[in-house]
Amino acid sequence: MNPVGFFGVNDANLELIRKKFPGLRIISRGNDLKILGDEAQIALVQEKLEMLLAGYEKAGHLDERTVTEILENNGSQD
Repeated sequence: MNPVGFFGVNDANLELIRKKFPGLRIISRGNDLKILGDEAQIALVQEKLEMLLAGYEKAGHLDERTVTEILENNGSQD
């Protein structure tokens, strides 16, 4: 996986994820993510990340619109 293709230029997609889950600490190191915080929120963000990864694998990149749609739909915290 290309981290820039997944996380976005200057980690823009990762910042969208962080804003959606402000109670979690999300740390990226290359292709790896470390997520700290409430277990229920971690489970939800992991579900969203799997959906994002599937979208990335299908398209070869993620855009802001796709990330926002996935974060806002299908059982998000809002």
